[in-house]
Amino acid sequence: MASITQATSRCSLLGVPPEIIAEILAQSDSIRQLVPAIQSHRVFRDALNDQPHFITHSIIAAHIPPNALPFLVALLTSTRISPNNYPAVHTLIWTLAVTTSEAPKSLSQFAGNLSLSDYDFLFQNYATAEFLVGRMAKKSAPHGQHLSVATSRIVTHLTAGELPPDPSDSSLSAYQEEDRLRCDFFRMFAPSVNEQLLCVYAYLESEASEAFDFLVAHDVNWGELSISWDEDAFTCPYIQSILSRGLPFLRQVVCADTYDKKIRLLGPQHPKSINDGSYPFHQLCYMSLRGITLPPLGLKNGKPSLDSYALPQLQILRRTRDDPANSTASGPFHLWLGAHWSRSVFNSVISMRDRNLWDCGYVLWDNVNVNMTDIFRECDAPIPGNTIILRHRDTWLDEEDEDYEDPLRSQSRRTDISFMGGTGYWPSSGIDFSSIKGLSEGQKMRLLERWKKEDESSG
Repeated sequence: MASITQATSRCSLLGVPPEIIAEILAQSDSIRQLVPAIQSHRVFRDALNDQPHFITHSIIAAHIPPNALPFLVALLTSTRISPNNYPAVHTLIWTLAVTTSEAPKSLSQFAGNLSLSDYDFLFQNYATAEFLVGRMAKKSAPHGQHLSVATSRIVTHLTAGELPPDPSDSSLSAYQEEDRLRCDFFRMFAPSVNEQLLCVYAYLESEASEAFDFLVAHDVNWGELSISWDEDAFTCPYIQSILSRGLPFLRQVVCADTYDKKIRLLGPQHPKSINDGSYPFHQLCYMSLRGITLPPLGLKNGKPSLDSYALPQLQILRRTRDDPANSTASGPFHLWLGAHWSRSVFNSVISMRDRNLWDCGYVLWDNVNVNMTDIFRECDAPIPGNTIILRHRDTWLDEEDEDYEDPLRSQSRRTDISFMGGTGYWPSSGIDFSSIKGLSEGQKMRLLERWKKEDESSG
C-alpha cells in the first residue's frame, strides 16, 4: 500500500507544471530548507535549476527588508577582497554609499548573479542579527521600550567591524589609505547614527565578555594562563578576537549555555591573530569627526557646543542616507543631542564618558517622550562614566567582601590541577572534583593536603 501511495505521489509531482513547483520552493522558510526538498525529488531539483534566482530572491524578499540588503551584500563582497586591494575596498564603500542613499531596492536590482551559498550567507547573517536584536532588547532596553533601529544596523556594525580588511602592507602610505577608507565609511552616517553602532558594539562586547569571563573563571587550563582582570574588554585580545569572528560565530557563543559547549568553541588558545589596530572597537574609533565637518556647518572651529546650533545646522549633521526613523524629530536623535548638549560636536562621538549610555542602548529605543533622567533611572547609572554591565571581576573585586579571596584561591587551585595533568570545570569557590578529568584519586588527595596546609598557613 505504501509503495502504491509513493508511486502515486511521484506521478502527481511529475504532472505539476514547473512554475507551480518553483512557487512552492519560493515559499521555503530559509535557503537551507531548499536542500532536503531538491534531494527528495528531481522535480524540485529541476525547478531550482531552471529558476534559481526567482526562488532564492523570493525567499530573501520574504525574510529580509530591502534596507538591510546593501549592507549584507557589502559584507559578502568584503569576504572576497584582498587585504591590500584598496581600489576594491574604495569601490565597495562607494557602492554601499550609493545603494543606501537611494530608495530601497530588491536584491536583483543591485546584486549580480549569486550562488546558492551566497544567498545562504545573506540569509544566515540577517537571521543571526535578528536573533541578537531580540537578545539585546531583553538585556539592554529600559523597561517598556522597544527597538526603533532596524536590524540592519547590527549588520552595519558587522560591516563596519570588517571593512576594510587589515592590510599586510605596513608602509606609511598603506596605513594612510586604510585610515581614509575607514573614515569614509563612517562619514556616510550622522554622528547620532554612528552612536547607535557604538550601542550595538557595547551589547556584542558584553556577550563576548560574559563567555570569556566564564571560562577564565572556571576552566582549569585557563587557570595557569596569565590573565589580567584589570584589562578592559575593548583592549583584551581574546574578547576582541571573539568579536572579530563575525555574528554567526558570536551567536554560537551566546547559545552555548553549558561549560562543555563554551569550551569547545573558546578553548584556551591564542586569540585570532589580528593587529590591535584592527580590533572591532578600535575600528569604530574611526567614526571620530574630522575638520572636514566644519565648512558645511558654517563653523571656523569646533569649539561651539551643540546647544548653540540652529536647526539647519543640526539637519546638516543628519545624512541623507540615514533611516527616516533617525530624523532630527526622532526620539533617538533627541536623546543623542541631550546627552551631548553642552559639548562640541567633535566630543560627541566615541567618548568613553558615554559608556553607560552605550550599555543601555540609549539611542536605540523608540519612545519619543523618554528623557535622559528616565534612561539613567531605568539603568541605575545616574553618573555618566559608570558602566551598568558588570564584568566577572566586578562581582568579586571588593577587598571588604569576606569572600574576596575565593576567586583568587580558585585560580591558584586550577593552576595546581593543571600542572598535575587535570582538565575541566572548577568552581569559583569551594572544592568539587566532579567535573575534573585526568586526575587519579591519589593526586586528588595530595592536592587536598596541600591546600589544607596553605589555608592553615594563611589563616
